[in-house]
Amino acid sequence: MQEKMIGPCISEGLSIREIPALRQLYGKNVFSTRPSRRLLRIIWDIVKEPMFLLLLVACSLYFILHEINEGIMMLVAMSIVTTIGFYQEVKSSNAINALKEFTVPGVTVMRDGQERTLPAEELLPGDIILLEEGMNIPADAILLRENDLFVNESIITGESLPAEKNVTEGHNLLYQGTTINSGKCVARVTATGNNTVLGKLGKAVSSYQSPKTLLQVQMNKFVRRFALFGLVGFFIVFLMNYLHYGEWTTSLLFALTLAMSAVPEEIPVAFSSFMALGAYKMSKLGIISRQPQIVENLGAVSVFCFDKTGTITENKMQLKTIYDDRSDRLFELSAGNPLTASPLLRYAVLASETDPFDPMEKAIWEAYRSFTTPVSAQHPGMVHEYPLEGKPPMMTHIYNEGSGKLAAAKGAAERIIRVCHLTPAKEKIIQAHINALASKGYRVLGVASAIENSSTLPAAQDDFNWQFEGLLALYDSPKKNAAEVLKCFYGAGIDVKLITGDHPEIAINIADQVGIHNRYH
Repeated sequence: MQEKMIGPCISEGLSIREIPALRQLYGKNVFSTRPSRRLLRIIWDIVKEPMFLLLLVACSLYFILHEINEGIMMLVAMSIVTTIGFYQEVKSSNAINALKEFTVPGVTVMRDGQERTLPAEELLPGDIILLEEGMNIPADAILLRENDLFVNESIITGESLPAEKNVTEGHNLLYQGTTINSGKCVARVTATGNNTVLGKLGKAVSSYQSPKTLLQVQMNKFVRRFALFGLVGFFIVFLMNYLHYGEWTTSLLFALTLAMSAVPEEIPVAFSSFMALGAYKMSKLGIISRQPQIVENLGAVSVFCFDKTGTITENKMQLKTIYDDRSDRLFELSAGNPLTASPLLRYAVLASETDPFDPMEKAIWEAYRSFTTPVSAQHPGMVHEYPLEGKPPMMTHIYNEGSGKLAAAKGAAERIIRVCHLTPAKEKIIQAHINALASKGYRVLGVASAIENSSTLPAAQDDFNWQFEGLLALYDSPKKNAAEVLKCFYGAGIDVKLITGDHPEIAINIADQVGIHNRYH
């Protein structure tokens, strides 16, 4: 791969003299949440609930009335509820602390014009950092220079495919905790610690206070009303019996008996126990809930939104069909069907990285090795690379070939059609093939080639004398259990929505395959 950078740094970076003042202002580049709540505080938040207080009153009355066995059973129930609630709080706190793992141990920084390797926690806004493939990005930053930079931002955006980064506005921001899939870059740190996007996300999660669920509100009202009823009844019965009999002990026992009968202790026990057991079961499935009452919220869900790539689908591309323009034929790729007469796949792999990370390029190489002979697409003397750029995107690799140069390009079909300057009639035919392939759920790429005899390469990859070679139809199939899982959602009365940035025909096809209803919104 031809290097387009990285030359001398744009800046000498921070001066050593600036560091103390900046350190005082911004602190260390570490993610710090609110201090962990103390044991007594966590327990207090659990026992101050009206339902727990009702259980405590009921337990006390059992012991006062010498119902020892009933009192012990109530104590056991209260202990179980408290233990599970405490366990959920501690486990959720541990999940927040796991965010700290996304700070790399060391990073190359420019200080006083010299490269230094510093711990990531020592970074400050204004630092110039050098990053390359495989590294975690240690702080929020803005790109200064880049070379074929793709970043996995799934921790921030949830998107499984790597995002292209370049110095143009809107595509030049790097976020702490994300990972460089390929390429390298020079960037200036813009935020550290809790001021990063990841830090703000962690802070928001750690400081979030869950509101009372509807059932909790209803149960608390119910408990208060019965407690008031029992308290009023206690005083009325005690006063009437004391005035009638004049015996303090007998009047108190009568009043306590009435109060005990008015306390519905089974309801809060059942409510708390089932919620806690539900939360415990979810934790076994890897679902962390801060409060056991989350089970009720899950039961109230009416709509569930899914991303397509990597959630509904396998996130593994396969090359299913090709359209070869030279023979004007569609080929379905299958075992025992070599494509010796078509150079299309050869040009496609020449326009791909030799060691690809992109799922589509991996699929192209796999198909080339499986369906083309000979299986080697190595071409000596690659001399230049035009990176993936533009809207829609396209990329080009240049090779020495004889006395001239061979250009191989691939990219969005619309872009390839445009740079090949096809006749309107030809373009209409190609567009019909694109629509037909897209309607089957395929992602369609175009491939082109060119011979350049001039010693000077064009400034832009669009400026070659391109020849249209054909189309590649790639497919990311749905997961095998996707339809069954979605059927369970519909069976539970939950509507399902598919959210994707892919071509509408692709989304509709996938939705049809997995049984998503109302897919035309």
